Amino acid sequence: MDISAGGVCLSTQDEVELQEEDYVRLSGNVEILPIDLNGLIGQATAFEDRGKKEGFIIHVRFLSYEHDLRRQIIRLVYEKEQTGTPTLKSEAKTKSSARKKEAPQPQAGESHES
Repeated sequence: MDISAGGVCLSTQDEVELQEEDYVRLSGNVEILPIDLNGLIGQATAFEDRGKKEGFIIHVRFLSYEHDLRRQIIRLVYEKEQTGTPTLKSEAKTKSSARKKEAPQPQAGESHES
């Protein structure tokens, strides 16, 4: 559902026996992301059972992981924000065009200087 350098929000229809603060290892064929998260370890920070129709929502905080993978995730999130393109491959297939977001312009009297 969502990813950042700090963690991921997952959605699944499969029944999950999980509680907050449990440790999880991401594995499987996750082709919806353009990066490989297999083997990444995290800790569940929130878990919600939304019933049979909507499934389960799991919020996971990443534990320490490789710097290179962290850069890939940050780049993915940055590109999504800059181009408005989805981070998930399945969303990209359904949305054929993406509009670029314009950088916010300072208001009169504002400056970007620190």
